[in-house]
Amino acid sequence: MHNTLPSTESALHKLEDIYRAASVIECNGQLVTINAFTDQCEPLNPEILSGIAELIAERLESIDYDIIIGEEDKGAHIATAVALRTGKPFILARWYVYPIEEVHPSAAVVQIDSEYYKGRLILNGLPARTRVVLIEDTVSTGGTVIALIDCVRARSAQVAGVIAVVEKVDNGGVPRIRSATGVPVETLMSIRVRRDGVEVLAAV
Repeated sequence: MHNTLPSTESALHKLEDIYRAASVIECNGQLVTINAFTDQCEPLNPEILSGIAELIAERLESIDYDIIIGEEDKGAHIATAVALRTGKPFILARWYVYPIEEVHPSAAVVQIDSEYYKGRLILNGLPARTRVVLIEDTVSTGGTVIALIDCVRARSAQVAGVIAVVEKVDNGGVPRIRSATGVPVETLMSIRVRRDGVEVLAAV
């Protein structure tokens, strides 16, 4: 019988190559990468996504949780892939432009101040007293993860873990999240972003 699981090592190496080839632009005073993994500036190889989902699923094996939470902007495909791999239900937080909270009582609405967006973040459908894991594509300043944690706690639910695929180490997001919320963040890869390109520092 053939092993049909994706190669996690190969996926991680290919993800490193994606970030080394990424373009860098400035947005709101922050250096932002444009790449195939989060921006699909070229078609994303599904083997990379499957392999990254497998790596995250391995990290989740030791965590007791009920629901996966991601955000719709750049992390939707990652949270979806992890949900398919683990068989757990998932919810995506969104930046609604209409007042969904007026008709949906389970909507948690918080303020978000992230690397490139400031406004409202809304999470629907999270039952109280559940345990969740947050799956994020990139931790930069930490604003998105802090807002997601605020959403979860507003619904009287508990954050059992946070896993991000990439950490931009010079932006201080991981320690900021820990300081602001008490929640540690696990990451798969760390990078340094400069105007002339991206340096991959570590991948585990």
